[in-house]
Formats: sequence, structure tokens, C-alpha cells
Amino acid sequence: MKEKIKFIIKVMIAHFISYLICGFVFANLFNYKELFELENVQYYMKDAYGNSSLIGPFVQILRGGIIGAILLILKDRLIKLNYLIKL
Repeated sequence: MKEKIKFIIKVMIAHFISYLICGFVFANLFNYKELFELENVQYYMKDAYGNSSLIGPFVQILRGGIIGAILLILKDRLIKLNYLIKL
């Protein structure tokens, strides 16, 4: 049971960190600050610095837990499949 919880926590942390890194990289790469100042953007995107965008990283912890649980269920099958593909 401890191993399963450790696995899920590792996936949660990896997902959270990758979400943050990609968020910072693409926010700078696509210059989100200028992009959100355009007139029509407000109709189909939330403000990058609004409340809903600020809670996004914390929601990723929950999403990481869900992904971890799904991967835990599929882990043995994926390992077997990987072994069969190598043969």
C-alpha cells in the first residue's frame, strides 16, 4: 500500500512541476502579457493573471493524483506490453 501511495505522489509531483515549467516557458515564449491585451482575446480566454488562472497550478495536484491512480492501474499491463514489444 505504501508503494502505491509513493507512486501516486511521485506522479503528482512530476505533473505539477512539468505544468509549472511549461507554463513559464510558454508564457514567455508567446508573450502572454501582450497577447492578453489584444481586444478580441477577452472573448475566448480568461485573463492570465485572474483568479481562475492563479488556481490552475493547484488544480494540477488533483489532476496529477488522478493520472497517478490511472497509471498505477495500468502499470503492470504497460510493463508487460513493453517487454513483449522488445521481443
